[in-house]
Amino acid sequence: MRKVLRKLPPSGAAPETPPEPPEPEVPLVDWDEVPAEASGRKKMISLRVDADVLSFFQSEGKGYQTRMNAVLRSYMHARKDRP
Repeated sequence: MRKVLRKLPPSGAAPETPPEPPEPEVPLVDWDEVPAEASGRKKMISLRVDADVLSFFQSEGKGYQTRMNAVLRSYMHARKDRP
């Protein structure tokens, strides 16, 4: 394994502040404002999701599966629109 050597600041000098993290690629969306798209037939699948993810969507109330589908559809469109 190769070691990375870094220059230390002179004593008494303030350490450099790390750069700001980049903006997220996908903008934050208020999913309550996203209309459900009727894209035709839906296909029944079995999908495993983390328990906390499922709890979050279920806590939002009735229609949580439709909202999960809307999130997946939005991600799909964001990926398709990339160059």
